Amino acid sequence: MKPGSTPGQASTISCDLFLLKHARYRSRMTDQAARFQNLATRLLRQARLLDEGSKLTSAQYSALSTLYSHPGLPLTELAQMEHVSHPTMSRIMSGLIKQGLVARTPDTKDRRTLRLALTEDGRAAYERVYARRLALIEALIGQLKPETIADLLNALEKLPHLKTS
Repeated sequence: MKPGSTPGQASTISCDLFLLKHARYRSRMTDQAARFQNLATRLLRQARLLDEGSKLTSAQYSALSTLYSHPGLPLTELAQMEHVSHPTMSRIMSGLIKQGLVARTPDTKDRRTLRLALTEDGRAAYERVYARRLALIEALIGQLKPETIADLLNALEKLPHLKTS
């Protein structure tokens, strides 16, 4: 407590200092978050430029990616994994089915349930886009030190929303 101040004033001063430090910290975190947001946007833009010839939207590519690693999902489960509504996933699937990239097959145990899987063309389309995106990421991270790449991967993999299902 400063000489001449009352206990209430001292706690107000320490609270004000805490808030000031916290505001500076929050400001720095906001700046860093904004930088991450801008970098992520630019990275996704580069990925979309590579995808232009594929005629796939980002949402369609994401759904193909999930079906590539989880074949035979019902629409409801796919929508949950993609964090979209059932009607949204239904529209995405309709487009992919019309393009011949996804096929619906009845569930062997429950005929009311339709299972979704990539067709041969769907697997090939996914693998083409994936290969182009992988080459982009390899080119970008190839400019970093190996230990920087390892640190970045370790940090990002700890984030709960980025964990794979």
